Amino acid sequence: MPHGLTNLTFLVSMEITDCPKIVSLPEESLEGLSSLRSLSIENCHSLASQPSRMQHATALERLTIMHCSNLVSLPNGLQHLSALKSLSILSCTGLASLPEGLQFITTLQNLEIHDCPEVMELPAWVGNLVSLRSLTISYCQNIKSLPERSPMTPRTPTFVHQRLS
Repeated sequence: MPHGLTNLTFLVSMEITDCPKIVSLPEESLEGLSSLRSLSIENCHSLASQPSRMQHATALERLTIMHCSNLVSLPNGLQHLSALKSLSILSCTGLASLPEGLQFITTLQNLEIHDCPEVMELPAWVGNLVSLRSLTISYCQNIKSLPERSPMTPRTPTFVHQRLS
C-alpha cells in the first residue's frame, strides 16, 4: 500500500478489494487514518496478516474481513479500536481463533463469524462482551457450543443465530 495513505486524515471509508497478491498490510498503513470509520478487506486471498498496531484507527466503527483464505489470525491490537461496533469475519477459511484483545472492546455490538472452519471454539470471554447485541455464527462446523454468559454481566439479552453446519 502506498505510504501516502497515512496523510488521508479525513478518509472515513476504505475498501481493499480483489487484491490477490497482497500478503500483508504495512504496520504504518493505518497510522494517519484517524477519521476512518469503515474498513473492508475483501477477496485478498494471499493476505496472511494485518497490522498489529491498530491503535491509530480510534474512529473505526466497522471492520469487515471476507474471503481472505490465507489469513490465520487477526492482530491482538484490536483492543485499541475503542469505537468498534461491528466486526464481520466471513469466509476466512484459514482463521483459527479470535484475538484475545477483542474481549476488551466495550463498544462491540455486532459480531459475525461465517464460514471459518478452522475456528474450533469461541473463547469464554465472548459471553462477557457488555455491548454485544447480535452474535451470528454460521457454517463454522467445528464450533460445537457457545460460551455461557457471565452472571456478573447484567445486560439485555443477546440475539444469537447459530448455524454450525
